[in-house]
Amino acid sequence: MRRGLASRCIRGDTRPINGARASRRRCDLAVPYGFPMPYQGTVKIDKPPKPVILRHRLAAWIHLAHERLSALEGADRQMTAAGLDTRFRVNLARQGRDAEWAVAAATRTGILTRGHLWAVDNATYLAVVVLAQIEKTRKLLPEDNIPAYPDHRDVQLWRNVIEHWEDEEGPSLTKLLQSEPRFDSSILRYGGSVTTIGHLSADQVRAWLDMVLDAIEQASMRESQVLPRAEDSVYAERPGTEPEL
Repeated sequence: MRRGLASRCIRGDTRPINGARASRRRCDLAVPYGFPMPYQGTVKIDKPPKPVILRHRLAAWIHLAHERLSALEGADRQMTAAGLDTRFRVNLARQGRDAEWAVAAATRTGILTRGHLWAVDNATYLAVVVLAQIEKTRKLLPEDNIPAYPDHRDVQLWRNVIEHWEDEEGPSLTKLLQSEPRFDSSILRYGGSVTTIGHLSADQVRAWLDMVLDAIEQASMRESQVLPRAEDSVYAERPGTEPEL
C-alpha cells in the first residue's frame, strides 16, 4: 500500500498518484501507520480523537518492541557463544594443553568478531529507540494510567545519547551523568541465557510492554473502541467487491 494513495483516499482526493486513482465511491484503504479505520461507505471519514491515535501508535510500537528485543537476544546469544569458544581455545593455547584438548577444541569453532559486537550495538540502539517512543507516547495519555518504564534511567535521554553519539557534552548525557556518573550509552550486560538492557532483563521489559498494552486495551474498551492488532487486515472490503489498491 502506498502511503500517499491511502492518505488521499481518506481525504477523498482523486488526483492521480503514479497511475493509480482513489475512488470517490469507495475508500477501502486503511489509514497509514497501522491505524485501520472501519469502512464507512462515504469518502468523508471522521478523524478519531487524539487518544485513539496515540493508543494505535502504542500498539504498533509495542509490536515492534517485541521484535527488537528478540533480535537483541539473538545477537547477544551469537556474540556470547562465539566469545566463549574463542576464550576456550585461547586458554588452552596459553596453558600449553592444545593437544590434550584437541577433540574438544575442534568442536568449539566460534570466532568472536567485530561483526558480533556491531550486531549487538545496533540491536541495542534499535531497542532503545522503540522503547523511548513508547515512553514518550505513554506520557501523552495520562488518563490511561499506563505504567512508566521501570528502569530508573530516563529511556528518552538514553535514546538521545545513542542517537547523537557525536555530541560528547550534550544536555541528555549531562543529565544522565548527574544520576549515574559511570553511565555508558552502549551498556548491555549479558551472561548465560539472560540479556539485560540497561538495568532490566529482556523479560522484565516484555512484562512492562504487556502492562502498557493491557492499559490501552482497557482504555479503548471504556470508550467502545477497538485496538488494532498486528494480524488485522490493512483494508476493509465491502461484501461482493474487490479491494482497490
